[in-house]
Amino acid sequence: RLAAHLYATLPLPPDADREADAAGARLGARVTLIAADGRVLGDSEVALADLARVDNHGAREEVQQAAATGSGINASPWPRTSAAGGAAERQRSSCHRWAQ
Repeated sequence: RLAAHLYATLPLPPDADREADAAGARLGARVTLIAADGRVLGDSEVALADLARVDNHGAREEVQQAAATGSGINASPWPRTSAAGGAAERQRSSCHRWAQ
């Protein structure tokens, strides 16, 4: 949450995917940067070439909460697919609004 708060004070970086990758490595967590319209601009676990195929996140509960209040959490964990295509751990999602 601290990192999200700090990032929220900065303008969106020109290379959002590179920033998501760097932040994810520093934090040891998945970082996804999402445009106001829900498009995924960068994701620390998705290759740049694959970003265009990522679903729009605008309808996600935590994204809508963040747009309205500044932060949101999806408290219902869902199964996350591993890179090998098999079931992996379940994860919880949180989202924080970035300064426009």
